[in-house]
Amino acid sequence: MSQEKKAIIVIAVCLAVIGVGAWWLRDKEAPAVVTQQRLNALQVSIEAWAAAHDGKAPESLDELGLPEEAISDHKGARFDYITSDDGTVKIISYGADGKPGGHAFHADTEVSFQLPQN
Repeated sequence: MSQEKKAIIVIAVCLAVIGVGAWWLRDKEAPAVVTQQRLNALQVSIEAWAAAHDGKAPESLDELGLPEEAISDHKGARFDYITSDDGTVKIISYGADGKPGGHAFHADTEVSFQLPQN
């Protein structure tokens, strides 16, 4: 087989792999987008909970009665949930490595907000 034919076959295989990959990923959102959307939705749920419970945050995310997927990041790890007496709420995803800190895919994603004090 000539070098030219081998090159054409390699190019054809590469294009096929790229095409299949693009087709498979066509409706998938980036993991970071999924995690951020879930964090934002949790903030709304916690604020609604607090409004119905004298301004107090739930003790845990389980109290919200949401499905496990809603209180977990894109890879299924539960969000870290921290509240303070002053009404500050922090919800954190520790990235791909599951550890605090990091950069790129290992970077933390968090939402921090203040609940109104009654």
